[in-house]
Amino acid sequence: MKKLTFIIGMFMLLMACHKYENGPFISFRSVKNRVIGNWKLVEYTVNGESQLDSLVDDQEYWWRFKEDYTLERDMGGNQPFKGEWEINDDNNIIVTLKMYNVDGGGVYYEKDTLELTRLTNKEMWAEHAGRIVEKYEAQ
Repeated sequence: MKKLTFIIGMFMLLMACHKYENGPFISFRSVKNRVIGNWKLVEYTVNGESQLDSLVDDQEYWWRFKEDYTLERDMGGNQPFKGEWEINDDNNIIVTLKMYNVDGGGVYYEKDTLELTRLTNKEMWAEHAGRIVEKYEAQ
């Protein structure tokens, strides 16, 4: 009986360590090490409907997360935005992008949270406002 209780306890402990609702169940790499790299947008849905073709218009959208917590955001042929990233207590990614106001000549910053629902070595899924889902593949 003690053996069964131990097994059930270990199973419950492992379930509590599950970081993202869509997996993976367990990973031996840290969140930071899984995030670092180049991520290409491969799926974009709004309310369950694919909007990728209208969003990218034959362009490619990328995140480039670097080990020193800097990043680049390439949005389809425009000059890439540069910025910084961090991982918050909920294991989501906080990004701060530095943008330039061409007309006024000033600089402003945009801060956003990628609310991750899946993060593996090859896939990263982020959800926004419960209705927009972005899926990325590692390149």
